[in-house]
Amino acid sequence: MNDSIWEIVFRVVEGRMLAPKQVHKLWAARERIEQHTESMIFSTSSIIYLQKDRIEPNEKITKDASAVRVLEIMDQAMESLTDEDRRAWGWRYSEGMTLEEVGQMITDAPRGCRDAVTFWRMKAKRKLDHVALVLARKMWRGA
Repeated sequence: MNDSIWEIVFRVVEGRMLAPKQVHKLWAARERIEQHTESMIFSTSSIIYLQKDRIEPNEKITKDASAVRVLEIMDQAMESLTDEDRRAWGWRYSEGMTLEEVGQMITDAPRGCRDAVTFWRMKAKRKLDHVALVLARKMWRGA
C-alpha cells in the first residue's frame, strides 16, 4: 500500500473506503494538506507558470477543492469519535507522542510484565488501528 497522499485524498473525496494504514498516513500528512490550502490564495495561473511541472488549471482546481473537502471530512469524523478514542488519536497525531507514550496514557503495564515497553507499544498500536478503522468508516459515510 504505497499510495501517495494525494491518491488517498482523492479516494476519500470520491467516497471510497480507506484501509487503517491509509488513515494513519492521511492524518500524519494533515499539516501538509493544510499548508497546501494556505498556498491556494495565490493566483492559479501564477502557480502554474512558476512550477517546474506544468499542472493543468482543472487539475489544480480539483486538487485544491479536494484538499479543502478532505479536511472537512477529517474534522467531521474526529468530532464523531468517542472522547477516549479522540484523546488517544490526538496524543499520537496532534501532540506527536510515540507509541510507547500513547500506550502509557491508555493503560498501566500489568504486574510482573517483563517487557512493559513492548506491551505499551502493542496496546497503543491496537488502539490506534481500531480508531483508524472507525475513522475510515466515518469518512466513508461522510464523503
